[in-house]
Amino acid sequence: ADLGCALDDVPNFEGVVFDEPEPPPGQDKILLPVQAAFVGAMALAGIDVVSLSNNHVLDWGARGLQETTKHLSAAGVGSFGAGQSIDEAAQLELRDVAGLRLGLLGFTCESTHPGAWAGAGPGVARLQDDDVESRVASAKARCDVLLVSVHWGDEHVAWPSPQQLSMARRLVDADADLVAGHHAHVF
Repeated sequence: ADLGCALDDVPNFEGVVFDEPEPPPGQDKILLPVQAAFVGAMALAGIDVVSLSNNHVLDWGARGLQETTKHLSAAGVGSFGAGQSIDEAAQLELRDVAGLRLGLLGFTCESTHPGAWAGAGPGVARLQDDDVESRVASAKARCDVLLVSVHWGDEHVAWPSPQQLSMARRLVDADADLVAGHHAHVF
């Protein structure tokens, strides 16, 4: 695999692999359940890592996140950007691709209304945390190429906002090689 193809094959997995069809009590937003068979199909298609840093990974709470990572892991699909703590959510995912060490970090922007920020408990890595740039610089020291995947933007708006462009520049200045955004639902 070449590096370009590897970067193309890092999707945002915006859903929860959970066998419980009933929505959790008090849940009033759109839920995105995914059948476990889909994870196997992704693996067969060559997807071996996904970003979980988004506003739907906690649709079924901590248990849904645990189930999702369990199913992904069982299919040989790695993940990054969400976890049982801030350290796990912001952990660098490393891959060897075309003789290079590829690093992957995932963050979520507050404007996308994620279910929870990782901290003492489960959640996603928050883009606005003061230490984002130091996390990026530290991650880059451990890899040759660093992709920062960010869940941000306004739905159905095809262009990044000035704030997103400014933050993307800060991430690049902190040594990210590529900043990839998702959430807008435009193609």
